Amino acid sequence: MPERPEAPTIEAVETTAIMRALSSTHGNVSSAARLLEIGRATLDRRISELQLDVASLRIPRAEETIMYGLVNKGLEDLIRTEHGDAAWQRICQLGGVDAGSFSTMQAYPDAITYRLVGAASDELGIPASALLERFGAHWVLYTGRQGYGELFKLAGRSVEEVLCNLDALHGRMGESFPEFRAPEFRCTRRPDATLDLIYRSTRDGLAHMVIGLIRGLGEHFGTPVEIVHAVTRAERGHDEFVLRVTPG
Repeated sequence: MPERPEAPTIEAVETTAIMRALSSTHGNVSSAARLLEIGRATLDRRISELQLDVASLRIPRAEETIMYGLVNKGLEDLIRTEHGDAAWQRICQLGGVDAGSFSTMQAYPDAITYRLVGAASDELGIPASALLERFGAHWVLYTGRQGYGELFKLAGRSVEEVLCNLDALHGRMGESFPEFRAPEFRCTRRPDATLDLIYRSTRDGLAHMVIGLIRGLGEHFGTPVEIVHAVTRAERGHDEFVLRVTPG
């Protein structure tokens, strides 16, 4: 009689179940833990003990667009400043990214930035939307420290002027970053003195960073801004914001 095949070990069954859950959630450990109905800490421990490769699952099959290292370094600066160096190290590990590996002028796949945002959201317990808003506000401060403050001055002396000149500002930045694929902004004043800002981008999910950027500009100029996200990309293929700027 032919020999019966050996039954899989408990470890092999567990590995298969974990990898299936991680694969179905594109490497999101928190979501995989919920599917498996176990705690996030327990899943982290078993991933480490079983030496499972989570990072590869977070890499999309196609990485067509890029961001420059300046963006990733800005996110790093935010995390290190507000949550400490150890938090950044853990986030990079979760995202499958080499901590401290970014060069300002080098182009990197967008997927790396998205992985870092997702890992930061998981590690810090902060919704990705809230994290992106905080990053947008921090971006104004960070780029000023990195020597791009003069570009903001050239763009205008108020929130409205800068927003109306963002496309021109991005054009100037394109001289230093030739592979930069900038979003498009159109800012117009309404009869009721509010501003209508239309934002178009090839990238998904960054509308909350725009909200943060607007708030950061308000802080920079000392003029609080009320923001209503009136139209989403899912509705019309672009995002539209209605802004009321309060003079300082």
